[in-house]
Formats: sequence, structure tokens, C-alpha cells
Amino acid sequence: MHTKAPIVAVSLAIFAGSVLTSRALAQDYGIDFVTVGAPGNEAFNKPNWEDYPNSPALGRGRVDYTFRMAKYETTTAQYLEFANTFYGVDRNSLPPFLSGLGPIEWGAGPDRNYHGPGRQWTLDTLPGSAMRPVFGISWRDAALYCNWLNNGKSSDPASLLYGAYDVSTWGDNADGSFSDGLTHLPGAKYYLPTYDEALKASHYDPNRDGQGQGGWWLNKNGSDFDPIPGPPGVGETSYGWTDGFGGEYLVPLGSYPDSLSPWGLLDTSGGAPEWTERAAPKSGPSLGRTMIGSRAGTGHGGDSIYEVTSTSPSSTGLYGFRIASAIPAPGEVGVALGLGIIVLQRRRKEFGT
Repeated sequence: MHTKAPIVAVSLAIFAGSVLTSRALAQDYGIDFVTVGAPGNEAFNKPNWEDYPNSPALGRGRVDYTFRMAKYETTTAQYLEFANTFYGVDRNSLPPFLSGLGPIEWGAGPDRNYHGPGRQWTLDTLPGSAMRPVFGISWRDAALYCNWLNNGKSSDPASLLYGAYDVSTWGDNADGSFSDGLTHLPGAKYYLPTYDEALKASHYDPNRDGQGQGGWWLNKNGSDFDPIPGPPGVGETSYGWTDGFGGEYLVPLGSYPDSLSPWGLLDTSGGAPEWTERAAPKSGPSLGRTMIGSRAGTGHGGDSIYEVTSTSPSSTGLYGFRIASAIPAPGEVGVALGLGIIVLQRRRKEFGT
């Protein structure tokens, strides 16, 4: 028996001339994407590396299609727009899964000129605040953000309930597992990357052993060696570096421009651990959502392809996320999702059981 999160009747009215067109989505809302090609690449296959013979990465990372991945993790400026759209409204109108207090660490602080309802934030005055990564986002927060993007950044709370993910499936089971749908919906334009997509975008190099001779790097900087931790201009990553005052959390994304994945992704090392769609065992028999990547300031030695962590989709920790995107088919003229108008009929005033 599990507690089912909102029981909501969602009907999608598919209509011609949708407010979301491929032209609008093509703008990508300021997200800088890189294209990850080489479809049908070989899976990761280095089983004998000394410390991790049973790594979950073994046999994974093959992707049979071309996709896109955000060059940067989701930035403070990007998440600030989302947060200020929904945290300043009556909480009863929102899904209960949206974390109540907002991010734990980012480049924004409370807006002292705002007096309710709810909360609002504004960028802080430190240089580069708009580009600081967002720490303290649950998997469900990130999935709601994806729904919002797929619905054209609508201010209607209904835009959070369907798009990349169907919120009506979300819930927590008595054993600590969850009932959430395991993958994004067919036709979603923006979504959280699959584990294989994230692995490939961070570690697979289509020219590792020469032009057209692909292979895998063990670390996220196009190398088999750990990047050097240190502040920008000195080190190669914020992972493993701390100044003792939390300065590692103040480093803007893109501050290590020479530390790139083979596809051109930045901050796959350092920044925040990034949520993926993958469900995998956490502590015990229940499943959690998997993260890939390393966090600024943590101890050295956990930055390789073999490091994978799973935890509850409602846990915020100091986690962040990076957006993946489908490549539209040629001639696509509308939203494949058929999002159109979302009509919500609540069985109760509040989202309930």
C-alpha cells in the first residue's frame, strides 16, 4: 500500500495552432545545448579497473540516437525565474512535491521588498551570481522544471503536472520506494537525461583513439586522470577544493573552460551532482533516482565514471541538474506531446490521497 500523490484528472485537448510551436521551443529559453552524436556507440566496457569491478557503468552508455545536452548545469538565473513564478502563489494550488523552501545554495537570496504570498528571491550582489549552479534540488523539483519548459514557461500551476513527466503517477511507497513513472513521456522536448545519455555525454569520445575511433575516458575531463582541484585559474575543477569558507559554492559555471567533456560539456566535474532518470537501489531493497557527477568541495577520489549515487526522488541534499533535449524530427510543426490545453479537475480542494 502506498500513499498516492495527487489524484488528478488530467485531460489534454489537442488542438491546431497550439500555443507551443516548434518555433517557440526552438528558442530553447536561453539554454545552451551541445549535440551528442555517434549513435550506436559501444557501451562502457572496462571491467577490470582495480577498484570498481562491479560498477553500474559497465555495459551502459550506449545511445542509439542523437540528442542534445545542456552545456551547463541549470543556473541560478534559470531556476530563479521558475522559483519566482511559483513560490509567490497560494501553495494549495501547487503540487505538494515542490520543495517548500527553495534551493539550499545558489546565487540568489530572499527579496526583502516582497511581502507575500509565499516567497520570492533576487540575485545576490556577488559577481557571477546568475551563473552559479543550483544546489538543493530534488529529482521531483527538477522534473517539475522540465514540465514547465515543455509547457512554454506558463505561470499556470497546471503546467507543472504534465509535459515531460506525469505527476499523477508520483507517490511514496511504505518501503521507501516510489511509484513515479520511470521515464519521460514520449515526445518530451526537455527532460532529465537518462543515465546512458549522461554517461555518454560526460565520458564517451567519438575520436578517443583517432578520427572516428571512439572510446571511453574514465574521468569527466576527457582523461583517465583526476582533474586537479583548485580555484578557477589554478585548478581544473571545484571538486575536491575548499577554501574553508564555502567559496567552492560561489564558483560560477564555466569557470574552468579548459575542463570539457569530449562533447563540450562544462562542469561535469564540480558544480552539483546531477540527477538522471535512472532508478537504482539505494540503501536497502527500495529504489532511488541516480545522480552522476561530483559536487564542489567534496573529498578527492570520487570523480570517475565508476561513481554513482542513488537516493529518494524527494531528497534535496546538495543536488542539481542538467537538461537534456530531444532533436525535433525534420518538418515538425507542433508539439509532439499534444500538450495544448491542460484541464485539471481536482477531486479535493487540496492535492490529496
